[in-house]
Amino acid sequence: MSMIAEDYAAEAGLLDFVSLWKDVMSVTSRLESSAYPKKLPHFDPNRPSAWRHQNIKVRQTPTRIVIHSNQCHRSSGKAVLPSMSLATLYNSLPCVEDASDAFKDRDAMFAKLAPLLAAYQLQFGVCLVHAHCAIEEGEAMVAKGNISRPMRDVPQHPERWLADGTPYEFSQEPTKTPPAELVRDFQAIVGKDTTLGLFYSNNPPDGKVWLEHTEGRDNIVELVDKDKMPNHLETGWIPGVDDPLMMACTIICRKPDKGGKHMRVHLGGS
Repeated sequence: MSMIAEDYAAEAGLLDFVSLWKDVMSVTSRLESSAYPKKLPHFDPNRPSAWRHQNIKVRQTPTRIVIHSNQCHRSSGKAVLPSMSLATLYNSLPCVEDASDAFKDRDAMFAKLAPLLAAYQLQFGVCLVHAHCAIEEGEAMVAKGNISRPMRDVPQHPERWLADGTPYEFSQEPTKTPPAELVRDFQAIVGKDTTLGLFYSNNPPDGKVWLEHTEGRDNIVELVDKDKMPNHLETGWIPGVDDPLMMACTIICRKPDKGGKHMRVHLGGS
């Protein structure tokens, strides 16, 4: 490692990242060129180098080292925004009625998604992304058996994901994660700003569907006969067996008996 780089790293307080700095040096040799001084005595945020450390503002370069939460990785050079907490993310999700209303052109969308999901052995389905209740910081919506509720400090295996692969609901039981290729192809079909996501499939028996209903902040699922379904909204689908291949509903959400919206019922409203 050159003396220039060592001096720079010392000033920046980043000697723990020597090996990563060497990688940067292999990508750009501009620190060794005559365009820069031979001594860099101060950590100048306007100097064209490539470090970001927590709240330190850094410069634009073809390759940037991003130091965030004590971890380093390369970024594309775009601005790095603070991570949104799980509670903030979850509480920003729409209620099921709004998510359902926003899901247009269902037949056309299902025709594209069915063969994609069938290629992954029916391990994953399509779900309406929506919140069941408000959660607090440090909580996550976690399923244990047939009940999901806000929990802290328990095993959390992702079981529902946004279109970009971000998990937002979890299970205490082991699940499988959608492969990166599936997330990429799924998002290419549904788009970025969508109320559709992926879920780890727990297929019901033939002639049955999973019915979601709520008690307080508990979201409870139970098996019901397809021919005895209450007033409901469809919230989850997997590839069916029809030819041509289409999606079949496997999860429904009971509409509130007294009117109003699903989220308000979860929160104790009317």
